[in-house]
Amino acid sequence: MKWMTWLTGFFIMTLSASLTGCDDSKDNFDETPAQGNGTLIVDNGSGTDCNVFVDGLNEGSVNNDHYIARDIQPGQIRVFIRSRDGDHYSHGKDVDILEGRRTILRLTFDGFNDFKINVEYD
Repeated sequence: MKWMTWLTGFFIMTLSASLTGCDDSKDNFDETPAQGNGTLIVDNGSGTDCNVFVDGLNEGSVNNDHYIARDIQPGQIRVFIRSRDGDHYSHGKDVDILEGRRTILRLTFDGFNDFKINVEYD
């Protein structure tokens, strides 16, 4: 009977660990910058689908709870984020792209009709 108690405890611990997880989205980025470049990652947690522009060029769209990654030459760039419908939220930010590193823009909604962009380097 003691083994059954141990087995039940093990099952409960395994189940709770799999349900709560420990998933940091930063660790899920597989992109490695191409030689001589840096990688720009836009991680969209804003609650809306967005279009991403870099130095005025459309780099594509990113759905809510997804990300896009682009290799870019090192230097300062201007990133502009706009909600896909174009009627709601937009935000621009100057960002440094570092050679051999990932520049991660974490996009959230600030609650006041605008995006909030946090910049991380990895």
